[in-house]
Amino acid sequence: MRLIVLLSTSVIFSVLLSGCLVSKAPVITTANSDRPLPAHFILGDEESPANRATVNLEEDNSYFVSFAPIGAEQSDRVEERLRFKRVADNIYASSRPEIDKDTGKVDRYVYGYMRVIDNGKISIYEVLCSDFDPVEAKKLGAEVIEPGGYSPSLCAVPSIEVLESLIKNYLSRPDPIGSTYAISK
Repeated sequence: MRLIVLLSTSVIFSVLLSGCLVSKAPVITTANSDRPLPAHFILGDEESPANRATVNLEEDNSYFVSFAPIGAEQSDRVEERLRFKRVADNIYASSRPEIDKDTGKVDRYVYGYMRVIDNGKISIYEVLCSDFDPVEAKKLGAEVIEPGGYSPSLCAVPSIEVLESLIKNYLSRPDPIGSTYAISK
């Protein structure tokens, strides 16, 4: 489980998977993704300046995020690959593959949103299935999956249109969650 706390101890753009928006096949692809950010930049946490990552736009329209190890985790290097799809002015759906640690293969894709605040700041959050009432999620087109036990519910996203509906619905609320980070060269 991961919570999107960008640039916190080696977990940039990751999420506590406490019930995320997910799909087995990507709904944001090379063909339909957008490039809302610079080709090369440093992403930093203003509250913890030591937490930072290098971000590079790749030929496949994904952003490759690499963070330097921090503190006792000096041997750990975290890398993520992100894609974005515009859903409204300065609002983008975000996607990242979740890799199965045993097989090293993509297990599923996890979704959230990114808001471009201005040229130097972004806000990002991986939306949780629990952010929606199950009936509301189904009306918006998601399939609510209850894995049982202590595992939280997941919202299976079948298409980019459903993902856009979920994100717009989430952002229409009075106080959507999102952590803010600085972009520098």
